[in-house]
Amino acid sequence: MVLKLTATAWSLVTNGYLLAIMALLATAIYGLSTQSRILFKYRSVVVLAAIMCVIDALSYGQLFSTFLSASTGNNLSIGSGHSSFSNTTRYAAWIITVPLQIVILVGVLGLKGKISAALKSRLIPAIVIMMSLGYIGEASDPLKITVGILSTLLFLYIIYLLIKPFESLLIEQSPDVQIQFRRLRLIIISLWCTYPLFYYLASESALAASENYSFIAQQTLFVVVDLLSKCYFSIQIFKIAHLKSVEDGMPHHG
Repeated sequence: MVLKLTATAWSLVTNGYLLAIMALLATAIYGLSTQSRILFKYRSVVVLAAIMCVIDALSYGQLFSTFLSASTGNNLSIGSGHSSFSNTTRYAAWIITVPLQIVILVGVLGLKGKISAALKSRLIPAIVIMMSLGYIGEASDPLKITVGILSTLLFLYIIYLLIKPFESLLIEQSPDVQIQFRRLRLIIISLWCTYPLFYYLASESALAASENYSFIAQQTLFVVVDLLSKCYFSIQIFKIAHLKSVEDGMPHHG
């Protein structure tokens, strides 16, 4: 399938990719620079958040490269072919980065042992399966609706796990940590809820009906939501890790 993009649309998409790369790398560097203000037991969480941002930055680099190679002038070839553009790179990255977010959320609260293992053993497999289904749907348009429904059911299960079990665990945290964590969780869940919409924007029927505007909207919104769900998420994790460090006895340096 070939999309005819205007010069403005082509520039909007490519500049969005470049913005994402720079913002994600900057967030990773900032996180690593906060190590001296974080207790050792929380530093692994900060490092994981930085790694997550680097992985996403690399995926955007691949998207940028693929977009250029799939373009002939302002015409863009979309599909699963070698010289075509697709969002499968995103799902390959998400299979790694979204489970990492769960590990980070559990780790920043200082949860250990059976509680930590129980949460991760339920959340991570569900996320990996959901992302794998999304990858299949992205690679095969006829299966998009079917796997989309299945992955949406898994998504609802993941949201439940992020709310119900964590609420009982937050009771043991300080009021400040509870406020920060609940705010972060609400924002992340809200952002994640937008991804199913973006998923359907890439279907061939949606592209044909919208005269390619759905593709431009999808790629632009992906950048915005990815930056919020990775960069904003990571910065808030750095803050919570610092807050927990101060509560555990590290001197507060502002």
